[in-house]
Amino acid sequence: MSARRWAKFWWQDWQRDPALRMCSLAARGAWIEMLCLMADADPVGHLLVNGRSPNMRQLSAVLGCSEREATKLVGELEENGVFSRTDDGTIFSRRMVRDKAISDEAAANGKKGGNPNITGKAKRKVKGVDAEGLTPSLNADATPPLKHQETEAEADTERSLSLRSSERADADATSVQPKPKRACRLPAD
Repeated sequence: MSARRWAKFWWQDWQRDPALRMCSLAARGAWIEMLCLMADADPVGHLLVNGRSPNMRQLSAVLGCSEREATKLVGELEENGVFSRTDDGTIFSRRMVRDKAISDEAAANGKKGGNPNITGKAKRKVKGVDAEGLTPSLNADATPPLKHQETEAEADTERSLSLRSSERADADATSVQPKPKRACRLPAD
């Protein structure tokens, strides 16, 4: 049994897949049963039972139909392009393989600290002195030294903020408006 116990299933994708919609109801039922097997296989998305591709007799037993009916249903699914086959003939779901690759990539990025598009495309060490991330090294300076231009910009910002706050205080002192009274059951004192 694989480590994945659930998977996202988009109902609209199932209903809107034109290749699948061209198949009979029986073939669609066979496909969902095959998807269940593929979700539990290793690698995920490949029709394998105990690491081997089942033959039609074995697949018919899993699907609960005759071998002749299983052959017909798999042929219908293949004719409509619902699945693909590997070089050795193993049936696989393109969507499940693609989703598994995305999941594996996301897990690898999570181990490295997150989305590489946000943290930068350069590969970084996860642990060590040179590692950058959400928690910087204790040996690193708390704040890097400011350049001359940055110091001037911060001073200008502080001056403008202090001027604005004093202007607001003056405006508040000249135009004091009483607060609207709220309903209260207690006396004002």
